[in-house]
Amino acid sequence: GRLISRFSIGRRGSKGGYPSRRCALFFLAAVCAAMLCPADDALTVARDALRDHLYPLAQRHAEKVLASKDADLHESAMLALLEALAGQGKYGEILKRNEADILAGMPRSETAKHAFAYWQALALLETGAYAQAAQVAESATKQGGGADFTDALLRIAARARQKAGDLNEAWTLYSELDQRSTNAVS
Repeated sequence: GRLISRFSIGRRGSKGGYPSRRCALFFLAAVCAAMLCPADDALTVARDALRDHLYPLAQRHAEKVLASKDADLHESAMLALLEALAGQGKYGEILKRNEADILAGMPRSETAKHAFAYWQALALLETGAYAQAAQVAESATKQGGGADFTDALLRIAARARQKAGDLNEAWTLYSELDQRSTNAVS
């Protein structure tokens, strides 16, 4: 009552200096929506922060979403968190968080399994676990699906094989990548 009477909604119309009823109702609806969906807002902030390379900010907001226990947003928030950690070079933390998520039995969609495999393989590569990195990346590419991550996973597998000294297998993987990109151009 006090907010509405203070703005004298509808008394003078939009030309008289007071907001119209439609604007006021829209404003109130937006405020209510923001109060009801803080996890959605936090995920949006996390994604925006990732685009701007503000990794600590993205991490904080992804963790807010995960703390909200919103099952519908968990997978997206977890992927945002892993990307934020990678941006900060916290590869050990990626492995720890990913393993805890798996042990907690959090469901993963078919489309996201390759994304999780990518972050795990990258973290393994960056922490020096080359054989494990190659195994995770190659296994994910052989499962099919996840076309968005296939090239990235093949690159990680090739780099891991190369760093492990398995130059023949690295060459085979790099050749497969070259074939994929050459055949993609028409």
